[in-house]
This record gives sequence, structure tokens and C-alpha cells, in this order.
Amino acid sequence: MSLIGEALKRARLDAARREGEERGTAHSSMPAYVPERRRFPTAWVLGLLAACALGVAAAIVLMRPAPPAPTLAVEKVAPTPAAATPEEPASTAAAAAPPPASEPAAPVATVPVAKVPPPAAADEPPPRPARVEPPAPPGARVYLGVADLGATRLELDGIVASATDPVAMINRKLLGIGEGVDGWVVEKIEPKQVTLHGGSETIVLRLR
Repeated sequence: MSLIGEALKRARLDAARREGEERGTAHSSMPAYVPERRRFPTAWVLGLLAACALGVAAAIVLMRPAPPAPTLAVEKVAPTPAAATPEEPASTAAAAAPPPASEPAAPVATVPVAKVPPPAAADEPPPRPARVEPPAPPGARVYLGVADLGATRLELDGIVASATDPVAMINRKLLGIGEGVDGWVVEKIEPKQVTLHGGSETIVLRLR
């Protein structure tokens, strides 16, 4: 605001001087406007510098590590043995003291413990269930896997049990009911055995 006021005053003085020159009434003794110089606030700056110096000194004091606390040395004192009385030594007093009366022991009840058999070893396989063989026709000879019939040898390779169309593999040939091999005709196919007849003789081939 002071700069604006000074500018207005200077503009007014310039206008009055020009008007006087135009009218011929200008005086050379008319003082020219000289703006006042601002004084630098020295006291305020010194106060600010002093406050900054105090703040720095306080920060240095707070950041300085505290001195270690003094440690007190404590001397160990050995305990003094108790003095025995001259009238009665310690050993005599201990021997003369009667022993404490022992309380009768309470009866302990015994509980029978059932013997548990040791567990089976992990390496031993579980026992296999007993194999139940299907019944064979009366008067038929039973062979396990292979039947040696003199000039003929029949070997049962596998069975495909089916309710509608069962098949047996004998001597590497697939045979159904009613089909034959080497003079022997398949009469019946079961999941574990095959019944064949040749002439008046009947045999049963069972899987191994």
C-alpha cells in the first residue's frame, strides 16, 4: 500500500509541474519528491539468529548420549558355620533324637491286567482266505490248469465269464459252449472252471 501511495504522490507532483511549466508559473525552488528509504529491521534479524542458535544448542544437548550408570561391586561373604554348643556335640544330639514314627502303609489293590497279544509284524502279509473250489460233476476227473490225457494235452489259459456268452481259452483257442478242441467238447463254462466231455468221459479244467 505504501508503494501505491508514493506512486500516486509522484504522479500528482509531475502533473502539477507540467501544469506550472505550461502556464509559466513553475518555480525552480520546488523540491522534487524523494521516496523515503526503508530501514532494515536489524533488531528483528538479531533476535531470529539468537533463537536459531538456542535451538541448535538444545538439539545438541538432547542428542548427546547419557553417561553409563555406575556399577556397584558387591563382595561375596562366605557363610559362617554354626557353632556347636560345648555341652552337647552335634553328632550326640542327632543320635539322641528319636526317629520319626513311620505311618502304616496303605494296602495297595492289585488289578488283574489282561494279556494283549503282540501286534503282527508289518512285513508279514495278511493271511489269504481259504480257496473255495466250485463243485465238479460226479465221476469227472479234475485237472488244475493242464490235463495230460495221453496223446492229447489240454491247457486252460483263461476264462471270460459272461451270463449270455461265456468264453474259455484252451490251447490258445477261444471256445464257447458246444465247441471242441482235439476231440473234447466244451459243455459248461464257469468263472473258475470249464467242463468238457469226450465220448463217455468228463473232465474239469480249473484255473490255477
